[in-house]
Amino acid sequence: MKDIVRQSLYKICSTLVKADRVITVEEAEKLQKICEDYEINLMDRAATLGMTLSEAFHTLAQQKPKLRREVLHHLQNLSLSDGSCCKEEALLLLAAEYCLGGEEEPEHTVVSSPCEGLELEDSQVIYLENQYDADTNDFIQTHYRRISDALHVGGFDFIYIPKIAQQYQQTDAKLVQNLIGYLAPSLSQQDSIQVQETLNNLSTAYFKNELLYQKFGVRINAPEPIFLIKVGNSFVSGIRHADFLCLRTSYDLMEQLETLIDRFIALQNSPMVTIQKSIDKGEDFIYTGFYKTLFDMVTLRRGLRNALIIQPYSHAHILSVNSPENRIDMGPKEAAFYVLLAAESLNDSKGINFNLEGKIYLKYLDYIQKRYATIYSRLTGKDNAPDITDWKIRNPIVSKVKKAIRENELITDQETFLPQERGDEALSVSLETTQIFVWQDRKLVNVKDSELLNP
Repeated sequence: MKDIVRQSLYKICSTLVKADRVITVEEAEKLQKICEDYEINLMDRAATLGMTLSEAFHTLAQQKPKLRREVLHHLQNLSLSDGSCCKEEALLLLAAEYCLGGEEEPEHTVVSSPCEGLELEDSQVIYLENQYDADTNDFIQTHYRRISDALHVGGFDFIYIPKIAQQYQQTDAKLVQNLIGYLAPSLSQQDSIQVQETLNNLSTAYFKNELLYQKFGVRINAPEPIFLIKVGNSFVSGIRHADFLCLRTSYDLMEQLETLIDRFIALQNSPMVTIQKSIDKGEDFIYTGFYKTLFDMVTLRRGLRNALIIQPYSHAHILSVNSPENRIDMGPKEAAFYVLLAAESLNDSKGINFNLEGKIYLKYLDYIQKRYATIYSRLTGKDNAPDITDWKIRNPIVSKVKKAIRENELITDQETFLPQERGDEALSVSLETTQIFVWQDRKLVNVKDSELLNP
């Protein structure tokens, strides 16, 4: 057996063992037995650290049916080692059956992509196509409710892009514009209109060939229509990847999807199945699940300036980016310092300078500390602001601020947000007034019009 085949076998088996985040002694023993039977050594196991699940499935799919059947048998045994097969294991087993089963080389595949920023949620079956397929779309539109209900029984939402575009079209235009302004306040009016037009005119092909690749790095080369199903997450060289089953559509879509759900339910040895609440029923505007993901994909386009949103009295959620929901991981001390830095960067001083000398420096430090204490009090309601003129207190705060900005994947223009030293050693950020908003009186207002920084 070739090295790559042994490594692929171990990659899939070890991923299944870790799928439910619990590894039992029996699972470890069975995995070790597989390693012994197929002579999988330490170097083979180490090599899988840099292998995607997609590569592993692709390699095994090219092997003879006998070996593929053996792999499926091992996976089924591993999934039942702890006496139960959970949803995460069932999804991976489902992918294995479609990608490794049968006597011929399977036509279904697994695709892996790094998780960066936005992510597709679990429990979704997404219809994708390269270009408009009239027969398939006619069938889906005619039987949409039946398809959606069948998938809900298995706990899945059916994602059909034309249906979502239709709902955006039927939603009051002013409501959508208000929502865009609320979630992406840095967008110009022209950009907001463009976002709304994009949502109203979404096509499945555009979603697959443009948004899916640009936002998630998911590149699917299949020319025929497929169903995309997220089957879990795995790690490649320490980076978390999302893994998707690309299920090529069959002649009888209804039978194919019903078989999919029946098999998924059967793989889980519990008779209880969670039925999802349909997100496409009712006439109210929806901003949840896939609708939220899609809205964010279109609205928060790379290249547009991010917005800093300040929410006083929100404790660990004082700062967020683009939407009040997307918090920046800073505590009150760090958040107050960052707001102070942004405010000082906007005025004539162009930042904060702790490297001055003489009497003017002492006067400046007093000004900075009072300004910081005022902002801290207005953000938290407390009067015990730390003394940031003390470098022993200030330096850890600055370090935490930089760390929080760097680790927030939604901030696409990090150079603008990151505190940086200028030539005169002053610390500043490059945010503009039009990028900073404050949650005040139950709405977002521009920082220049807010009470936060005004005397």
